[in-house]
Amino acid sequence: MRVLFDTDVVLDVILARQVGVCPVDKSILTAAFGLRFVDYEDAVQNSSADALGLDAIVTRDVHDYKYATLPIFTPGAFLQHLRSQQDQT
Repeated sequence: MRVLFDTDVVLDVILARQVGVCPVDKSILTAAFGLRFVDYEDAVQNSSADALGLDAIVTRDVHDYKYATLPIFTPGAFLQHLRSQQDQT
């Protein structure tokens, strides 16, 4: 599964594991303006993850992603989701 980690989660994860960082360019920033997010930073993250075809966003701030175009997980819920995926294999 490919996901975007919110900035609150990145420091917790990036130091312990090798992960990629989503690029942000003018097209991502422009697309974010068209979304209904209250917080522009969250809209940028959603646009970047969507443009890269990621499967979800992991954040502690799930309430600000009310209008997200991707599934949103808290870190704990994401780990639980991963475990359930492993159980199915």
